[in-house]
Amino acid sequence: METIEKEKEMLEELNMVHGQLRILKEKLDSWNYVQLMKKVNQFIEELKKLDGVEEENKKNTNDLDEIDKKIRSLNSGNIFGDEDNENQQCAIKIDGLKKKLNEHLTGVKEAQKTYNLQMSQLTAKEKEFEKVKDEYIKASEALNQHHNLKSSRDNLLREVRNLSSKTESFESNNPGLFFRYNDPRPNFDRRKMHGLICRLFTPIDFRFELALTTLAGGKLYFIVVEDDTVGKDILETNKFPNCVNFIPLSKIKSDSLDPRIITIQRVFGQAFICTTKRIAKKVCFDNRVNKHCFTLEGDHFIPFGSLTGGANTQRLILQSISKQDEISFELQAKKAEYEKMDSSLQAMHNLPEKVAQLKDRQISVQEELDKIRSDVHLGQSYQQVTEFNKINQLIVELETKLAESKANEKKLQKKN
Repeated sequence: METIEKEKEMLEELNMVHGQLRILKEKLDSWNYVQLMKKVNQFIEELKKLDGVEEENKKNTNDLDEIDKKIRSLNSGNIFGDEDNENQQCAIKIDGLKKKLNEHLTGVKEAQKTYNLQMSQLTAKEKEFEKVKDEYIKASEALNQHHNLKSSRDNLLREVRNLSSKTESFESNNPGLFFRYNDPRPNFDRRKMHGLICRLFTPIDFRFELALTTLAGGKLYFIVVEDDTVGKDILETNKFPNCVNFIPLSKIKSDSLDPRIITIQRVFGQAFICTTKRIAKKVCFDNRVNKHCFTLEGDHFIPFGSLTGGANTQRLILQSISKQDEISFELQAKKAEYEKMDSSLQAMHNLPEKVAQLKDRQISVQEELDKIRSDVHLGQSYQQVTEFNKINQLIVELETKLAESKANEKKLQKKN
């Protein structure tokens, strides 16, 4: 029993020594010669005490032989003996690879030319594809704008038709508010025909509409012209179903007032409009005034002592004209906007066809691009050039490794 326990203890000690021996092997390159010899002698003494375990002793002896070999190599300045063999093999590989490159150099040059040509074609086709793709995207965006613009134009057209319908209805119901005539002579300047009095002004406040209408009476339908010649020419060359009265601006005497003010003064300047009957009566019968006065309700005070009023028989048209003028202005603005939109759409009429063509062109160029890429990456030239570059890279790596190994060997020899 004692012998068995003793052998177990020796076996444990042997395992511990074996572990330390492994650590020693790993740190061997970093130890100096004196430290190494001390440690080896220490392990030899310990191994001599372990004669009872032959197999482990044999293994450790082999390890010691390896260590001793390292020591002898170190003592002779050749600790990198294995590295030298590896360096020689590395150099042989480099020479073999270089010979292989030289053998295929001519073929590789031709392959490189072919490969470069294919790459230039690939680059050109990629640029063409990007250009077509960009054009297609822009055309598609423009087409979307075309659709939106068309929808806006259609909505605008409905508004124009609605406003036109209102205008036509107003003209149909109020033919007396529109003076239509034929030009008395060629190149007649229609700017000399100013139009009906009722169409030439707008009351500031329509509370005064009844008073203004009562005051002006039939003069609201008088026609303002530049001079009496214009009125005469129109009357001579046109036939009107009703009596037509002209107000020639040239016949109204005034040296300081604007012609528009002169006209209004001619129609309304001989009377006052008052907000109440009391004020109208007071102003009308004042000896310093003695002018006709009209109230907002249409009552007419006459300086001679009479009063006219009661039921309102006047047709109020000023506010209707004002509303219709707003409609006419809006109609003209909508028409101008519609014409602008329609012109833009006319310029874009071939856009759908262009988008379809660009889409087909993009697909075609994409197919051509895929074919060129396939030819480049699967072709023999690409494979030759790739293999050539791999060998070159391998040579560089081996030469770098060889140079580093030789440099390390020289450093260690200098330390010894």
